[in-house]
Amino acid sequence: MKSQKDHFANIIFIQGWEAEEPLKILDRKGPEEAFKYLEMWDHGEYHDIREENPKGYRDGTHTIEKAGFKYVINYNRPLNYIRLSLVIPEDKLYQFTNDI
Repeated sequence: MKSQKDHFANIIFIQGWEAEEPLKILDRKGPEEAFKYLEMWDHGEYHDIREENPKGYRDGTHTIEKAGFKYVINYNRPLNYIRLSLVIPEDKLYQFTNDI
């Protein structure tokens, strides 16, 4: 039996001075509150879907589950960026894209 592979749909990638606010929220209030801030960019349209988690070598990572969906926050304070991705199981990929 083939193992199921997750895919990662980019929702938002914020860097530079724009990342300061969500990184402060992450530091002060935790990943759940940072997720609440970042999820405002989730409009249900996923065009940048990758087979690997798009995290850097030294990124911090938090996994959040909401309403049956799994999300990943990747962040890097020294490089000043934060990203939110939706985790899509391989068997559900057809629901999120027509390109496959």
